[in-house]
Amino acid sequence: MPDEADGIEPLTLRERLGGRWSLSWQAWAVSTGCVLLGVMGSASATGGSTGVWLAWLILGLAGCLAAGLFMIALSRTVYRHRRQTPVAVWIVVTCSALSGLIVTWTIMALAPFTGIESGFGTLEQCIVVGLLSAYGACMLILLFDYRDRTSTARKALIEQAVQLELEALQRTTIAAQLQEQLAADVAAELSTARIDLESRLRLARDAEGIDAGANPREWIEISALLRDTAQSAIRPLSARMWQQAAEDYPRQSGWVIIPNIVRGQPFRPLLIIIIHLLGGLTDALALFGTERGAALIGVQCLGILVICEGVNALMRRYPAQHARIFIGGLVLLQGGVFVTVHVREAWLPGSASGSWAFVQVVVGTAVVFLTSGFGAWRQFDADSRDLFRDRVRRNQVASIARSRQLADLARQASRVLHGSVQTRLHSCAMAIDGASAAGDEQGRIDALLEAMTILAQPLHEERTAGSVRDEVQRKVDLWGALCEFTVDVEDDGNGPESLSETVGRVVEEGISNAMRHGQATRIDISVTIANGRCQVELTDNGCGPGSGRPGVGSALLHQSSGGDWTLTGLEQGSRLTVAVRL
Repeated sequence: MPDEADGIEPLTLRERLGGRWSLSWQAWAVSTGCVLLGVMGSASATGGSTGVWLAWLILGLAGCLAAGLFMIALSRTVYRHRRQTPVAVWIVVTCSALSGLIVTWTIMALAPFTGIESGFGTLEQCIVVGLLSAYGACMLILLFDYRDRTSTARKALIEQAVQLELEALQRTTIAAQLQEQLAADVAAELSTARIDLESRLRLARDAEGIDAGANPREWIEISALLRDTAQSAIRPLSARMWQQAAEDYPRQSGWVIIPNIVRGQPFRPLLIIIIHLLGGLTDALALFGTERGAALIGVQCLGILVICEGVNALMRRYPAQHARIFIGGLVLLQGGVFVTVHVREAWLPGSASGSWAFVQVVVGTAVVFLTSGFGAWRQFDADSRDLFRDRVRRNQVASIARSRQLADLARQASRVLHGSVQTRLHSCAMAIDGASAAGDEQGRIDALLEAMTILAQPLHEERTAGSVRDEVQRKVDLWGALCEFTVDVEDDGNGPESLSETVGRVVEEGISNAMRHGQATRIDISVTIANGRCQVELTDNGCGPGSGRPGVGSALLHQSSGGDWTLTGLEQGSRLTVAVRL
């Protein structure tokens, strides 16, 4: 089945082999498992003790670690820009072969220190290892690449279904219910601060209290309380809502490839024989001599060839019984292990223990699945998509859509909390400070009443002004006489309706940061909308950018601009420049 039919963009061989998956820890992990299976076979062939087994495992791990270091070096040099510029196919094949040889050479170099005779090192073995490593690595790369691309296509399919469900949700009361749930949660979290302010207000209205000037220090504490509420309650609550993630897409397990192999793949006798020769020939010759060892291995290879070709012929003849025939052939292949046990014990007692037979069956089964599995990567995708179509029912799509809707509402609430609520609380605190300095008792109480109103309905967002100019001015008015502003808006009138809201949030964030963090007393605001672009610039005379970690404010600016924004320090103050997306 061609890729176009699957809705997947066709790629060249270089893009598939030399792209993102040409080097990955996943492929290294799979290769490590294959190497460890191989060394288990070598250990069992010697009939050694537990110490010998452990030594072989250590050698295998050391070889894999050496290959891993080689891969890290490649990722920082030749493969560094593989995502943007795919690596040439010949480089991928060569480096894959070298990785396998590095494992072999590492085992050869370390084996004498463990007292083990590895039996590796002949030219023929190196050639076979290189070829197998290159073949296996390339097949793994193709498998991971295809899985990645089909996963993207599958997510796009879900996204379409979710968007349809979202449209239906927006026409129902679910969105309103979710909004009410968020509002109740936020109000509950801010209830403590609101109750504290109410008690302060009662005291302020008491003729014996603050209004009579008996204890002006209380106003300083109220101002500090407002700032602390904005920083320790509003800010983290806003951050939590911003980070609330929607329900993830359903994912298919890679284990589905095993039934795919059984149901649709043939045996590959040539690969099985090569691996068998590589792992068993040297030990057989060492244990039984050239004549007997070669005869034993020759008969085993002939048996593998006859069984595999016979089973493949039956599977082609009776495709409906493919799975049963495959399993029967696998059992027949592994049954040869017990014939080998009888022969080995007859020739050399103790050379084929029960543990040796068990390992041979496990390794042999793994070799069959590995060699047959390389051809199952496209079938894996087809079955995976079939499973997906079966499992993604309407209720699951609805669940994802509700989760997405809640996440969107939470982010909207986060923007309100971080912007209007936090900004207005700081504005109230600064107004209280200014009224205290001027001796304006009524001004202090009015600012406190404003703060209580904000905390009583924290998610109540005022309606956006009609034009960008009016919205910017509305945001400026929130700070009253606390700072000197100049506003210059050039609008060609071609922006979308939502632009005024976005620009207002950017201006609000810039003013808040300049005054709260930079102690600015003057802010120049410039908004230019022309030729399909919108640029917002705020210049202040404060102390410049701080060194704090990016938070929700930075995320808001990033979302509004698609990452196209800068905050630069000036000789006095700072300049925030944001290219708002239209």
